[in-house]
This record gives sequence, C-alpha cells and structure tokens, in this order.
Amino acid sequence: MDDIHQYDTFVSMVPVVQTKVTFNEAINLILKALKPLGADYLRTLDNGLRSRWVDRYETKGKRSGAFASSSYGNPPYILMNYKADVFSDVFTLAHEAGHSMHTWFAQKHQSFQDYGYPIFLAEVASTFNEALLTHYLLEQADDVQMRAYLIDRQIEDIRQTLFRQTMFAEFEKEVHEIEENGGPLTLEVFREIYRSLFDAYFGPHFVIDDELNIEWQVPCLTRFLSSLCRPFVEAVVGESVKFRGNLNHADSMSRISAGLAVAATEPHDVARSW
Repeated sequence: MDDIHQYDTFVSMVPVVQTKVTFNEAINLILKALKPLGADYLRTLDNGLRSRWVDRYETKGKRSGAFASSSYGNPPYILMNYKADVFSDVFTLAHEAGHSMHTWFAQKHQSFQDYGYPIFLAEVASTFNEALLTHYLLEQADDVQMRAYLIDRQIEDIRQTLFRQTMFAEFEKEVHEIEENGGPLTLEVFREIYRSLFDAYFGPHFVIDDELNIEWQVPCLTRFLSSLCRPFVEAVVGESVKFRGNLNHADSMSRISAGLAVAATEPHDVARSW
C-alpha cells in the first residue's frame, strides 16, 4: 500500500473469529475474567445476569445497540441484541455489566441523592471489565487466530482512545477557548482547527483527505469536554491495573460504591488511583 488513508485504519488486520458463544457461556467467561473483583461482585452479577436484568436478544421493532439503565431502588437493567456468533457481543455484555454493577453498589451504599456518579468516571467501571476480559482471554487462548483477534482489538482500542478521542477533546478545548475569548465560531474556523489537529495527530504519513475537515460533526462532539476525556481515562485505568498486576478488589468495590461521595475528591485523582 503506497498511501494510507484514515478510512483504511477501520479495516481489521485479522479476520473476524468464527465462534458460537451462548448467552450463558458468555456469562461464565465474564465471571471467570472478573474473579479479581471478589466474591460479592461475582455473586451479585451472576444472579442478575441469569435472572431478569437483561433484555437479551433481538426482536422485531427493538432498537439496536446496547445500554444499561436503572432508577433508584430497582435492578440495573441492560438492553442488548446478543448474537451467539458475534464474539464482540461478549465484550458488550461485560461492558454493560460494569455499568450495572457500578449502579448496583452505589445504590446499595448511598442514599438517593448520592447514588449517582460523576460523568468523568461513568465509563471506567465498564471498560475496566473489558480490560479484565481481554487479559483473561489472552491468558487462556491457544488458538493463533483468536489471539490475533484479541490483540488487534486492543490495538484498535488504543487508536480510538489514546489518539482519536484525545484529539476530539483537544478540538473541543480549542473551540471553547475561541468562544471564551470572543472569537468567531464559523464553519471555516471549525474546519481549520480540525484539519490542523489531524495533521498533528496522524500526519505526515497519513493521507488527510479534505472530507475529514468536517468529521468533527460526529454526535459525541456535541457533549461536554469530560465525556471526551473519559475514554482516555478508561484505557489508562484498565491497562495500568493489568500491567501492575496488583488489583485490590476491596479498593475497587469502595470506588464503585462511592456514588457522588467521590465528589469530595477530584474524579481525576480517583481514576489515577484505580
């Protein structure tokens, strides 16, 4: 390949693995991967996923995607469209389970007004679960294709979080600074800022197509800055714990149980110490 464009990076370097993992088998995998989080966490999650926490499968008229949702005093429900032959759905289940357990423990230990948690930390517990699942699967995998798939997935996560999401956050930071200083926010200004960031983050070895000058119109850029910094924090937290190898499940439980009590300290400090 003489030239590489941004769209080339969205093509997986390895074939999608052909697997068939039933929903119950996925639960078993996730529970084994999350063993470092302790017996209370595993027992609660096992009971929840095997009961009525999850709207599991596709049905006619059901919305696509996956998300977790709850209200105080009620189970943390999960919407999914689980497919046994889509291996990434196992990661999706682990991710949404992280959200649900974050909410479950916060409800258990905090009053109504304090059971929420800062947006900066909202995704840490979920992506942390994905990091533990990846680590477990890599330890267990003896199939070359599966190992290649897992490593490729991790590489893509790094590209999307440490580079792409950080670039989004810097774009929004620069836009906010212009507005705060009374400068004009025109389409041309947006294009110039975004193009300069693309050149800084991905040039000069990428072909930066002109169409990328308006890529900033992606939906996540309509949210505030901390929501864009968050994926970076998730990646750093998950990887740092994995490489340190000293996860203390009691500390992790105290953090996901803290709710808005974490506001007494800086969320950034909590993330760094996870």
